[in-house]
Amino acid sequence: MKTVLVIKKEITSGTVPAGNGMSGYRLDLEVVNASEITPKIFVMQREVLSSGSPDEYEDQFYTVASVPQLESVPESPSTEVPFYRTSSISLIFSTVESRDTYTQKILALIEKLRAANDVIINLDSPVEVAFPPEAISRFWGFSIDTSIPPSEILAASSDAESSKVFSKVLENLSSAYFFFAIRSTLGDIEAIHIQGILQTFVASTVSIEVLDGFSTEYRLFRTSNQIAPSSSLLIETE
Repeated sequence: MKTVLVIKKEITSGTVPAGNGMSGYRLDLEVVNASEITPKIFVMQREVLSSGSPDEYEDQFYTVASVPQLESVPESPSTEVPFYRTSSISLIFSTVESRDTYTQKILALIEKLRAANDVIINLDSPVEVAFPPEAISRFWGFSIDTSIPPSEILAASSDAESSKVFSKVLENLSSAYFFFAIRSTLGDIEAIHIQGILQTFVASTVSIEVLDGFSTEYRLFRTSNQIAPSSSLLIETE
């Protein structure tokens, strides 16, 4: 048997309110597909506020569960156990750099859990696991390289929309190429517009190992020219 964990990652291009008059950059992670393991892998800690009322509390992300914690940590908090597990988290960071660094640490913990769970369920068992192609359909972001490796594509923003039509306001921190990758079964896009201006672009096919041992083909589209830095870029494809 083989553990399958497909994670959907969403990040904000700009700052969002974080409470108490503060703002920051948000990261959302959600387990959208899980096989041979529960999707509730994120451990949360519930802290009762100083008022002492159980109805006044604050939940904070604690860690990615270990295999034993999948059994010992309940799915709902209680007065006896302040920890519980959930399938999604939403975090706010003061800078883009801290968000990106912490994202990689969380993904590394998820991979560690997946590998440890494989050992528990006996990886050598003859079971065929199929990658659900609808789980991660699109990736997008900015790169300073003309040849974008699969690892950089995987680290970019993603969603499960099965559409070539894309319209988002993004932040570009430095001069870089915009790229957009979609599952090859969706076909090719016809145009990329940035701030309403038609862009020339190049297209290629890349094989991305979305899951350990399982690859799927994506069509990768990259602007021919680098895009100037901007805190607010309307990017559209058709």
